[in-house]
Amino acid sequence: MNFARTTLQYTDLAFVGTFAEYDDAACTRATHVSRWTGRAAVSGTTAAGETKLDLSFLSFTSTALTATNTAFNNTNAYCGLTDWAPSVERNVLGAACYGFAIPVGGVSLDIYRVDAGTLRFGQSPAIGRDLPESSRPTMLSAFQSFSRRR
Repeated sequence: MNFARTTLQYTDLAFVGTFAEYDDAACTRATHVSRWTGRAAVSGTTAAGETKLDLSFLSFTSTALTATNTAFNNTNAYCGLTDWAPSVERNVLGAACYGFAIPVGGVSLDIYRVDAGTLRFGQSPAIGRDLPESSRPTMLSAFQSFSRRR
């Protein structure tokens, strides 16, 4: 069984996202980590009062942390690569990684709301190039929420 944790860090309007996979429920033994960076811009509010957030992605990297995960990635050509090595960060911007990709020049049009210290983003925002305004989510995700870490 695999476990995962997503963290987001915003400093002013620069962001870093991390998706880490673990082999234990306590999330102490990471097997793989992916990171993305970029810039955000607030572009108004929706009719429902959510804040519009436009994200521009600058990088997307992935790192196999264990020999087992490295072998799995190589066998399955994860992100189209077959030369993974343990603890070596790979640039995967523009690569298809099991159906998920951040294209070069990728953007996402999203929404967010903060209620009682909980941050929620839009439901299933698209990541692509030259996205139309109609691709922006109209509802907040009911399944993901983020709490502030101090």
